[in-house]
Amino acid sequence: MDSQKLDVTEEKIAWSKEAIRKKVKNSESIALKRHNIDSYILLDLDKILDDAYCSFRPVPADYDTRKELVKNLNAMAIDIYGNSEESSPVLEAYGSFVMDMYTSQSYLDVSIIFGNGTSELPHEKKLQILERFAEKLRSLEGEGLVRNVVSIFAARVPIVKFNDQGTAIDCDVSVECKDGILSSQIIRIISQIDDRFQKLCLLVKRWAKAHGVNDASLQTLNSISITMLVAHHLQTQNPPILPPFSTLFKDGIDPPNVEKRTQKFLNWGGRNQESLGKLFATFFIKLQSVKVLWKQGLCASVLKGLWISKRRKRALINVKKSIL
Repeated sequence: MDSQKLDVTEEKIAWSKEAIRKKVKNSESIALKRHNIDSYILLDLDKILDDAYCSFRPVPADYDTRKELVKNLNAMAIDIYGNSEESSPVLEAYGSFVMDMYTSQSYLDVSIIFGNGTSELPHEKKLQILERFAEKLRSLEGEGLVRNVVSIFAARVPIVKFNDQGTAIDCDVSVECKDGILSSQIIRIISQIDDRFQKLCLLVKRWAKAHGVNDASLQTLNSISITMLVAHHLQTQNPPILPPFSTLFKDGIDPPNVEKRTQKFLNWGGRNQESLGKLFATFFIKLQSVKVLWKQGLCASVLKGLWISKRRKRALINVKKSIL
């Protein structure tokens, strides 16, 4: 009897997923016909996007400046904790800088890492660590070296924010954000498969920032969600431009193994010759077309490279932000 119930449940789940994918396909098809993107307009859009991309791409000096800032933050950690390998943490960059999807105005995300232990630090311990760094930063603020030091401890991921006066770069410092570091490294590796991924991410995030919809504190999409939505958009093209991420993780999720697998997929999406302009336009058309389906459990999964159905409490855009 239990086995029969399980079979019925699995059948319902499979039907639900297939049904929601059919709805997505139908909604997107109708939306594309309605908008009827003109090829001449796309040529103009390609030129505009290419100019925009080139205008805010970092130059080599921007890379060097951020690397030097991370180096200075590690020197600050030694001032706080001493030079003992056992007790002194390492500050490691992650986020858009590591993914190479940033501009010179982007925040620099840095995490304080203690050792190679896999156990999660208690929340209170993380707050104590951040407070020590905040105190040091406030002393540097008094010397005019940094400014706008703000502790945000009530957030889901507690951080200390500040602006480095020497570089004018805004920084967010967290503690033990190992998943974020790993995800950033993996996304950077995967972006080698097709350069449209990196370009489209930068352009969409720039658009989102300009329209005030790239701020998790305001209940809008954070940068990793936007990155995952762009990846999913490329995975669901016909033919697809990116493979399901699960295909790239068959030998494990550590960056060296993902790198080896990724090398086998370079130019994997070459059969799809869609321009950056068309991919940019259809990204927004696609999201608009499935707007009503979010309430029905629609979820974008980059791991499977598919639309899936997932129950949740709030009817917002649902993207599986973890790529692992």
